[in-house]
Amino acid sequence: MKTYAFKVLLVLALLPVSCSKSTPNDIETDAQSRVTDDVDMLVFVRKGSSHTAEAWKNNKENVLVPVERQPSFLGLTNPSMTSVGSESIAFFGSQNACEGNLVLYSVEKDEQTEHIVVEGSGFCDWEITAMTHTASEVYLAYELPLVNKETSYFVRRVSLTGPNPQFVDIPLAKRAVDLEAVGEKLFILDFDAEVTDENGLVIMDLNQNEILHEMNLGYHAGSMFRDANGHIVIAYPELHTLINSTTLAVSHTQYDEETAPNFFDSPLHIFNALGQMHYVRTTKNAATEHIAATYDFGKNLTTLYYFENLLTKPQLDIEVNIKRITSMGHDRSANVLYIGYQKTATPEKGGILRLSLDSTTGYLDNTNIDGVPVALYVN
Repeated sequence: MKTYAFKVLLVLALLPVSCSKSTPNDIETDAQSRVTDDVDMLVFVRKGSSHTAEAWKNNKENVLVPVERQPSFLGLTNPSMTSVGSESIAFFGSQNACEGNLVLYSVEKDEQTEHIVVEGSGFCDWEITAMTHTASEVYLAYELPLVNKETSYFVRRVSLTGPNPQFVDIPLAKRAVDLEAVGEKLFILDFDAEVTDENGLVIMDLNQNEILHEMNLGYHAGSMFRDANGHIVIAYPELHTLINSTTLAVSHTQYDEETAPNFFDSPLHIFNALGQMHYVRTTKNAATEHIAATYDFGKNLTTLYYFENLLTKPQLDIEVNIKRITSMGHDRSANVLYIGYQKTATPEKGGILRLSLDSTTGYLDNTNIDGVPVALYVN
């Protein structure tokens, strides 16, 4: 295990407000996940073109075993986009030509609802570029080529509160690559693919479905996600920007090149009770392409978990055999990090590796999974 303390530069600014908030098959988790009281872990597993949900519990020896009553989740075949929330998970995909299907599963209620949220000949050539959801709404960013070969960009806001989904399409000027809904705002990270190759942020007032503010983010904004307090983080290779989701105040944290935490390209961001973020770090100087890492925003401290330092070589090469990290979860009461992964030798299978994050960090155990775990909810 290696720990680095980072020296940072904090710059505060106030974002003015005018008068007039993924990734295909990647799971982005920006809130601590929860499950019902009778299970310790709920894992969503990709098996070929289908997805299943499995419930597990710690036995008396503290070993994960399947529970007798399994979830009622039926899933969706070949979903193109997934959104993971703290209490629910949403899958979007096209089961038929010119049609878009949404499956929303409530973790706490063990209930699944299915909706057709896109249909019609005008949507046969559309492409979804980002998705997020709340308890009652789903937001789908998409692009649609026109007859004159120009491309139009939209966000479809879908309300699921009534018997049938109701939606409104909101036009955008640029391609949306990430979405975050916080309170009455929708934050849209966009990319100007036609002129500048720069990123921008559009903040939309959901009360009026109107743009509240726009700002240029420059180049190489790698990702956008919510922190433990519900504020917006824009991650770059060399810095991150924090936007207060209520006041829209902005701060910037700059890194040195050699000590950058490098969470800008992580598909996963989960937070523990202290507000520390667990994420996936890509590295070239380790036994595996991916390692797990923790970033403390308050202390500006990064902890890296090199698997070769925590497992024996036979464990790493044979028992675990990690190709890439595909999901993460955190047990707050025991301070244990759950790491879902895909295997190298058998890429259609995976496992759940558990690390203790107490004062003595260590490898606890590994549970093999028949399939690849794509989302974890830990009780």
